[in-house]
Formats: sequence, structure tokens, C-alpha cells
Amino acid sequence: SHPLSSRVGPVTWLLLQAASVVASILLAFAIDAWWGKRAEAAEKNAVLTALRAELSEQRKALDVDLVYQRASRDNAKRLLAACAAGRYENAEKTLDHRLADLLWFSGATGSSGLLDGLLRDGRVTAVENETLRRTLTDWPNWISQLEGVSSQEKVTYMEVLLPFLSRHAALPQISNVSYQHGRPGDGWGADPEAIVPVGSTVDHSTLLRNPEFAGIVMQKLFNASDVVLTIERLGPAMDKLIGLIDQELADTT
Repeated sequence: SHPLSSRVGPVTWLLLQAASVVASILLAFAIDAWWGKRAEAAEKNAVLTALRAELSEQRKALDVDLVYQRASRDNAKRLLAACAAGRYENAEKTLDHRLADLLWFSGATGSSGLLDGLLRDGRVTAVENETLRRTLTDWPNWISQLEGVSSQEKVTYMEVLLPFLSRHAALPQISNVSYQHGRPGDGWGADPEAIVPVGSTVDHSTLLRNPEFAGIVMQKLFNASDVVLTIERLGPAMDKLIGLIDQELADTT
């Protein structure tokens, strides 16, 4: 028997034993809960670490795309000025080079399977920083805006610009210049192997007096301007999100 049992009554002793059992059970539950929270926090931090790396790469991609979009916007403005004047005069680039610079579009995206999983499974509730939880929950809206304006640029290219140039210009000639120089701003996509043989050179200056062409270039200007504006807003927001993730990891690791 327990040494204490001889000093207390039987009822008291039974109550003490019962209390001891209950305390042991409660302690076991507390340990399980504590361990569960540690495991949940570790899993959450692992996802946030991977998400941070993904966001960092997307941030770099945004900067690259912004260079192209600004150059594309400038190119559209210069072509519209030539349309207004009825002639093209520019020693920096030939008219065909300006037309070739229209033959690009961006597939900018910021979607994340990691974030989708975090939100879909409700694991975002494990994030302790309230501002970070709110920002992560709202982040798909930012991405939707970016992908929306980017998709419009592709629609203009596929459904408007290409059909028009196929009817009114020597598209292989313009395409060759496009592959020779790459996209405006950074020269990405230049590929001499994609250049094809063409016949006699076509003068495309007549396009500058075609109101339909001016309208298409205007659409291109709208597209580029929308993407530039969106990236200029999204970039700082992404920097803030990365900073919030860093804070959460520092506070909970």
C-alpha cells in the first residue's frame, strides 16, 4: 500500500487516487495538444518557407516583365505618332522593327499551388500574424488582376493583330525581324534558327495610313499600360507579403 494511505481515510484516499488519474489524463491531453500544435506550426512554417521562395522567383519575373511591358508601351506610342504623321521617321529602329515589336505578349502569372493548398485546407488559420493571414487570404485577388490584364494582351495578339497582319502585311518578313532582335526591352526570345526565307521586301509604310491598324496599336497600348499599372502596384504588395512571411517565420520558428 501507499505510505500516505495509512494517514488518510479510505474515502479521502480514493478521492486522491481519482484526482491523480484525472490529472494524468489531462496532462496527457495537454501534451498531445502541445505536440499537435508544434507539428502544425512546423508544417505551416515549411509551407511558408516554400511559398516565400516561390514568391521571390515571381517577384524577379515581374521585374523582367515590367521592362518588356514598358518597352512595348513606348513602341505603341511611337507607332501611333507615326500613324498621326502619316509617315515613319526614326533612326533608332526601322518600321519593320517597330512592327516586329508588336509580335510579343506576356504570360505573366503569380498563381501558386502552395497558397491554394494553404487556403483550401484551412491551414492558413495556423498563421499567427493576423496581417499575414489577411494578406494571404486576399492574395488570389491580386493574382486574378495580373492574369486578367495579361490574358487581354494575348487575346489582342491572337485574335486581332495576327489576323490583320496576315491580311495586310508580309508577316514572315516582320516575324524574321522579331526573331532577329527578340522582344522589346530585353531581347528575350531572339532565335536566328526561326528566321525563314522570304521573297522581295515589302514596304509597310501604307499601314500607317490604315485606321484599322491605328486602332489595333491603340489596343496594344491599352494592354501594355494595364499590365504596367498592375505590376507597379503588385510588386510592392509582393515585397510586403514576403516581409510578413519573414516576420512570421522569425517569430514562430
